[in-house]
Amino acid sequence: MSETSSLLQFLVKNSWVAENLHSLGPGRIYHLAYRTADMEPAVVSDLQRGVLGRSSPAQVAWLEPGGRPVPVADVELLEVHDFGAYFRFDFRIRTLYPYGQAVQPPQFLCRYVPAGPEAAPGTAAGAGPGPGGGS
Repeated sequence: MSETSSLLQFLVKNSWVAENLHSLGPGRIYHLAYRTADMEPAVVSDLQRGVLGRSSPAQVAWLEPGGRPVPVADVELLEVHDFGAYFRFDFRIRTLYPYGQAVQPPQFLCRYVPAGPEAAPGTAAGAGPGPGGGS
């Protein structure tokens, strides 16, 4: 991970995932899984080194058909399961966003985005810094 503060972001391609999170609401538990090929290498490295895990903040965003990420929820990781070819992330929903807020264009489906006062639009105010370490 870079020296700057970052927030883990999970991009989802299906709007029904966003609908499920909104139906469940804050405090509920959900999970997503990503192939390592779809994950930013710094995220995989931090997971393997144990830098990223339980209690880490993250954000779920829906990837609109035009490629624009729309924040759906701020979440807190509960468990991370490494299955070799993919990772499964169990998390608790903390905050839900109304539809229609955008953040920076994506390169990976599971990635870091800026956190803190200079955070990308749609990142919750007051979100703590992401995990440290990595390169």
